[in-house]
Amino acid sequence: MAPRFAFHASKFRNVECKQLPREQSYDGLQVTSALVEGNIVAAAVDKFAFAHQMDGGGTIQVKALTETGKSASMEPPLVRAHQNRVNSIEFSPFDSNLLASGSADATVKIWQLPANEPLTADLTVPAATFADAHSSVGSVKFHPSAQDIIAFYAHKELWIGDIETQTACFQVSFPEDTAALKDNICSLAWSYDSSLLLTTALDKRVRLVDPRVATTSASSSLLHTEAHTGRRPSSVTWCGRLEHFVTVGSDNMQERELKLWDPRNLSKHVARQRLDSSIGAMFPLFDDDVNLLYLLGKGDRSVRSFEIDGANARGGGLAICALDHSVLSNMTFAATMLPKQACDTSKCEVARILNLSTSGGGVCDVLSFQVPRKDAINAFQSDLYPDTKAFTPALTSSDWKNGNNAPPTLECVSPTATKTSVDTGVSAVFGAPSPWKPAASVSSGSGATTTWGSAWSSATPAAAAPAASAPVSTPSATATATAPSGWGASAPASWNAAPAAPSSTPSVPAWKATASVPKSQPVQWQTAVSVPVEQANDAAESGESGNMLSEKARRLGSKYGHKFKYIKGKQATRNELFNFGDRSVASSTIASPILKANANFWAVPITGAGGPVMVNRLTAAGRASTETPILNGHKYAVTDMDFSPFDDDRNLLATGGGDSVIQIWSLQENDVKSSAVAPVQTLTGHTKALRTVQFHPTASNVLCSSAQDLSIRLWDVEYGKEQVALTGKFDDMVWNMAFNDDGSLLATSSRDKIVRIFDPRRHDHALVAMGCGHDSGKPQFVTWIDSSASSKILTIGVNARNEKQILFWDPRNLVDPISRPVTIESTATSVVHYPFYDESSRLLFLVGMGDRHVQSYEIDPTSATAQANLPFAYTGQDPISGAALLPKRLCDVRNVEIDRILLLTPRVVDHVSFSLPRADTLKQFFQDDVYGLVQITKPSLIASEWFDGKNVSPARESLQPPGMVPLSEKPKDTVQARPKTLDFQAQLRQEDEEKRLKAEQFERLNTLAAQPSLHSINHGATKASMTAKEADSDDDWDD
Repeated sequence: MAPRFAFHASKFRNVECKQLPREQSYDGLQVTSALVEGNIVAAAVDKFAFAHQMDGGGTIQVKALTETGKSASMEPPLVRAHQNRVNSIEFSPFDSNLLASGSADATVKIWQLPANEPLTADLTVPAATFADAHSSVGSVKFHPSAQDIIAFYAHKELWIGDIETQTACFQVSFPEDTAALKDNICSLAWSYDSSLLLTTALDKRVRLVDPRVATTSASSSLLHTEAHTGRRPSSVTWCGRLEHFVTVGSDNMQERELKLWDPRNLSKHVARQRLDSSIGAMFPLFDDDVNLLYLLGKGDRSVRSFEIDGANARGGGLAICALDHSVLSNMTFAATMLPKQACDTSKCEVARILNLSTSGGGVCDVLSFQVPRKDAINAFQSDLYPDTKAFTPALTSSDWKNGNNAPPTLECVSPTATKTSVDTGVSAVFGAPSPWKPAASVSSGSGATTTWGSAWSSATPAAAAPAASAPVSTPSATATATAPSGWGASAPASWNAAPAAPSSTPSVPAWKATASVPKSQPVQWQTAVSVPVEQANDAAESGESGNMLSEKARRLGSKYGHKFKYIKGKQATRNELFNFGDRSVASSTIASPILKANANFWAVPITGAGGPVMVNRLTAAGRASTETPILNGHKYAVTDMDFSPFDDDRNLLATGGGDSVIQIWSLQENDVKSSAVAPVQTLTGHTKALRTVQFHPTASNVLCSSAQDLSIRLWDVEYGKEQVALTGKFDDMVWNMAFNDDGSLLATSSRDKIVRIFDPRRHDHALVAMGCGHDSGKPQFVTWIDSSASSKILTIGVNARNEKQILFWDPRNLVDPISRPVTIESTATSVVHYPFYDESSRLLFLVGMGDRHVQSYEIDPTSATAQANLPFAYTGQDPISGAALLPKRLCDVRNVEIDRILLLTPRVVDHVSFSLPRADTLKQFFQDDVYGLVQITKPSLIASEWFDGKNVSPARESLQPPGMVPLSEKPKDTVQARPKTLDFQAQLRQEDEEKRLKAEQFERLNTLAAQPSLHSINHGATKASMTAKEADSDDDWDD
């Protein structure tokens, strides 16, 4: 007798639904909110489409699957499809550029999308139109095997259209008997071999009909039965190769239910599964390859998965086995399943579903169904991936209309490739903008891709399907494209085998002449290039990226991820601090760090007549005295300063003041010791107070300045001449500016909330790009975060909700940020955070002016993400009024000191050292996983060369001390392995000893038990006492 309870021994019993992170989904889609009848989302192997809210829901937006994240706020190019709401859309199973739409305006239209490129303008002219319906079209379904055949219904009408001839070739008329259609059709599906068309209607019946058979007065050509007893709309779908179909509806108690049917016997359902009491219509999505069914309900927040299997069925039939029930973050409005070629086989992903929701203006979540297996990353799990539907039709339209049937053409599932491609350089200004690359997903140098990226790499269909066992028809060769380069090389030979000769070859319409099999659109990942240290200068001269780590260092970073999570700042001792004494630091009403430093000196504006600036050596400590050098060359307070980045005897310092004058100082050793220092150059040209001054990073004697006269000027410091003046480019004051790696571009942020990119030497055409920055008018700052050709910029600012955020931008396209914002503070404060970026280690320090904290973030320029380190890398005792990041070469590399920062408080100049904890056994090695190359302190150009248009990337060098071995070359620790036989022998000896002790204890107890004295009741009595006892016997007593 069979057991009453049986376990479902299936390889899919542990399938689980994983909702991909938000940055890998789609947000801000502007989905229509109209009351639609069908499914308004469809997907191909490389794109998906949904009904847009424009024109009352009569438009369609097509979006590439690689365009994840938040959509741009501007209106995208749309398919201006219908004059009324769109009820259903679907992609052709053979051409991802062919889209069908059905609408409430009683028309079905076929749209030919551009091949291998996105829409750049609204599409208004359809490739074909069917206007045979007399009422609202509820659903459209492409034929699964034949090309150019589509089915659609409108209330009680069922039509079959031929796209090639743009005519309705069949109209199904239901007989007037027991099979009569008494109410509107509510769902439509094709059988697997395309011989039958299934419909469900509001009269609670399911019907199976061959639309090619002429309808008679009887229902001999029609199979029908009552599917559900409830009055709510039902849905139907065919179960692939199982020769069964499922319906989803409600019973007479209005509870939703799932039923499995055998079309050869419709008298009773094969299996039934009770679902719940919700009221939304269900979207059944069936995977023909592995016989898995996925159910999502309109208005629900969950997804169910079932397996149609015969292992647990009674009587040898099929059964419905529930697998997984997962909660979703957004309510379902429509859902569709992607082709199997879009799944990531390295994660045992058996299905990928798009869940479209109207929440938050329109969100499309990506649901990944995976079967957990340990060795999935190393070996292709072929048992999970049987042959799947190919992108090649098995029949032509004329073949099917003449009565031929054939199942879909199949092909092998190609394992997901995990290659990474390096993005090459761009032009001097910028080329085309790169797409948003999802965060949390890129491992620098690890060879891994994101979930989407790895899937797209194997998403391109094969050129032709494998040869079928039965002769089938094939469409014209012009409708079948060859595989793109790079795919056919790795495809099995059987993939390119041509099927049997077609019985007929129809001509291809002119509008399909350019139709092609969809090509994949892999995400172009950018990874740092590793070069030997001794080639750093050559790499810099050739324009290559200078921020380079060794190959093993990058692997270590990829393996362990967050390298700087535990970075910590340490304050110098009191004896090492510099105290201003009776002096006081000048307060600035303009957001600025006001403290500047180079490898030898620091400078701070102080209070006093004019604009005095106190300078001192970095090693200076103690209390300020009358001998402390003071620079005084302005009539009004100094607003900004900057040291030259080059290490020479001059130690040039530029100061800009409220008197609209720039003074250049040379802090030579003898001059600093004297009490009076005179400026070596005076630059005049601005008409209002200076705002910022900054030296060029690669060219000597080049200074850039901005002022409240809304101009930017470039100076040749050596000759004291103004070379470039950019006027009329700003509407308000500039907050800060930053040169890129080679100094060819200048990024600015201003009070008018605009971020601008300039090529300052182009004069009238200097503005390269501009875009809206942060929403608030509070100070916002910009800095470059990558030295590669495709570098990015980072901005710090406040949004409309008074949240301080970090935004990443592609300077080639400043329309929208390229990743989601990173929130620094979610509450409104008056603290201004100024960014200091360490390009070598990719660390961002945020110093709060007026705050006591220093925050740090680890930046990944490739994926445009920021990971917060410890909550506060440093917390001081006094409010911070200024800061300066010292040159990297001053760090103590042997003790893993990452950075040094000078912090200015009202009374002292504080030295803070940021170090990374490492084991003592590792400190003897150079930590090349956290120390990249640093820029040398010699200029690459002179001023005249740069002003003439020449660009040279800065040369770089390694911080590795002589004789210190890099950590990546550390030999593996050899631990003498203990033979297992010794452990086994020791265990045997221990067991024998325990047995011996137990045996001794048992023997001792047996010996004690055998002694007769232990059992005698007179134990211990003498002979005399025994005699006396006998004498006192009761027998001696008389009555």
